[in-house]
Amino acid sequence: MEQYESKIMQQLGIVSGVCNEIKLAETIDRIIHKPQRKVSVGKAVQAMILNAMGFSNRALYLTPDFYNTKPVDILLGDGIQAEDLHDDSLGTALDAVYEYGVTELFYMP
Repeated sequence: MEQYESKIMQQLGIVSGVCNEIKLAETIDRIIHKPQRKVSVGKAVQAMILNAMGFSNRALYLTPDFYNTKPVDILLGDGIQAEDLHDDSLGTALDAVYEYGVTELFYMP
């Protein structure tokens, strides 16, 4: 017998869909290439954007708690689980964005 589980998505599905439509994660990953990461820099940025939509005043290490009740595979892609979005993974992604230059990454003339 199949087991079903319900998870809350709210507005996150729309925002994730827009991120996917504009290929946000893919663009960031093309510019900031950091191999050997389970969660790419682009997917980590997308995860932090979604997290900011509903859990914004919490410390980075609490991000897995936010995603425990969300369908992470639908929002961020197959193979990513809530526990993969820990502070080390997200923090090193932020470091990579900072090293590249935040303005340079997100400003497209």
